[in-house]
Amino acid sequence: MSIVCNTAESIGPTDAAMVELMERFDVDFNGIKSKHLKKGAYTRFPFTSKRKRMSTIVSDVGKT
Repeated sequence: MSIVCNTAESIGPTDAAMVELMERFDVDFNGIKSKHLKKGAYTRFPFTSKRKRMSTIVSDVGKT
């Protein structure tokens, strides 16, 4: 789930390779995004060279 939720809409070569890997394993990329990345249920911190990372915090409160 973390790879799918951390992949931004416009992707570079590294993210494209991760998406291709997920597709090879028949992962429902859009299904996972629609389930976990509902409006207001996540906060995304885009990649910056200063932080050297990107992060997505997903709120799954109440899910089993």
